[in-house]
Amino acid sequence: MLASTFISGSWNILLLLLFLIAGREVNLRKIAICVLCTNVAVIFLTVICSNSGIIEKTTFIAGNGIPERQAFGFTHPNLFGLAVVTACCAYAVVRYRKFEWKDLLIYGVAFYACYELAYSRTSAISILLIVFLSLFVTIDKHVHWDKLILVLGSLAFLGLSLFSIWLMVYFKPSISWMSNLNSMMTGRLD
Repeated sequence: MLASTFISGSWNILLLLLFLIAGREVNLRKIAICVLCTNVAVIFLTVICSNSGIIEKTTFIAGNGIPERQAFGFTHPNLFGLAVVTACCAYAVVRYRKFEWKDLLIYGVAFYACYELAYSRTSAISILLIVFLSLFVTIDKHVHWDKLILVLGSLAFLGLSLFSIWLMVYFKPSISWMSNLNSMMTGRLD
């Protein structure tokens, strides 16, 4: 973590570790409420400032069949999507095991904003995953699923991270499944 911090110049991983150490015995719901309120305020303030001309309204035109992407005052559409997903995660924690139809409406608006307006597909897929997990833990209230979901989520995160590193080393566009994956990810692997 220290090497990653110094080489990349990003303190995110090290700060995450410090947060995990300092966050013992802290009420997660209170943190989620703070994160939710902060992110929703930042999103609304940024969109309002962008639409009123206080900050630059950026539009990305990628071509290759990719629709126009709106950043809504953020420096990139994916950063807008990240803010929306973070708000949705916090909302899911606040509404844990209490999923209702109004929640589906909120997630639907968030999905629409990420997928149709910002064209941030990863954010949109993340919102669908949040909806699925929220619905699942509300329908099946057995606590033993919580640990399984946490373990599977952690393994998926680790597996996808290792797969990403493996692809950085061994990517060959001549291999059909890699070429298809690269196309699906709009050339990011290449």
